[in-house]
Amino acid sequence: MEPQIIDYYNNMPSGINVIDKMNEELDDLQKKYDELEKKYDKIKEFPRPGIRVKTIDEIKIYSKKIYDSIPLFEEIIYDFLNHRGWILEYDKPDNRLYSRNESSEKYIGHWWTWVVAADLKWGDTTAHKFYDRGYEGDFKYNLYLKCKLLEELYKLFPEYTERKKGWFHQQIDASFTELDNFLNIIFNIDDQSYELFNEKKIKDMFVSLIMDKLFGFYTWADDDIIIPNIIYYKCCDYKICGNEFRLDYEFRLDYDYEGPGWYKENNGSSHLDFCENSFKCPGCGKSII
Repeated sequence: MEPQIIDYYNNMPSGINVIDKMNEELDDLQKKYDELEKKYDKIKEFPRPGIRVKTIDEIKIYSKKIYDSIPLFEEIIYDFLNHRGWILEYDKPDNRLYSRNESSEKYIGHWWTWVVAADLKWGDTTAHKFYDRGYEGDFKYNLYLKCKLLEELYKLFPEYTERKKGWFHQQIDASFTELDNFLNIIFNIDDQSYELFNEKKIKDMFVSLIMDKLFGFYTWADDDIIIPNIIYYKCCDYKICGNEFRLDYEFRLDYDYEGPGWYKENNGSSHLDFCENSFKCPGCGKSII
């Protein structure tokens, strides 16, 4: 930018002012972009990750590992609701901002207790940064439960190395939202409405709903959304997913079992269309036993 006559009377060349103004506008645009990106992350759906194994034996072993982990995940949820076990190793909800319904803590632990996110430590970072690296402000104490579930899922699938907001977060968040909606109904009728419900049944319901969003174990959820189907065996354009081995493979052979289900991708989407039950690949006829 060429010097101008007016620059003689200014402390700084006018070109510098123009550049500063452009930088300010760029900063504003970047902030707006960051805000839009956060909003988009909240509404977009993340596809289920996939881990391909080379043999049927591998998928059987991996599937057993997944289903053997179910008691661990159930215990993690019960421990949080009863404030025992692993949760005692982390910060207590002493610096609570408020608890929406303190009387309900007998039934749901500190699910409704709000704390300052920066007060919740997770290893060498904070819980909110570990979980989704997003907004730092007021959070429910149940953020610790989200972190614990996420951490165990990472351990369960060491091949899945992506450590940013994704499908695991999506499924966990969805279950927590449904539970919040349920709690809004039963605890807002009147101050003693929770006494109409059995404590054990409420906690069992918590475990059932969260586990169903993750494993599809209780209501046989859509195959597209359950953890066992992260692993798959593929031959030609057909897949066998981990959920096919939720029961013992050899045991099923004794009951005229026609073979595991083969699925085919639907136009490149994450949804799989069922093809057939068979011990042979529908594409090339290769036997898997």
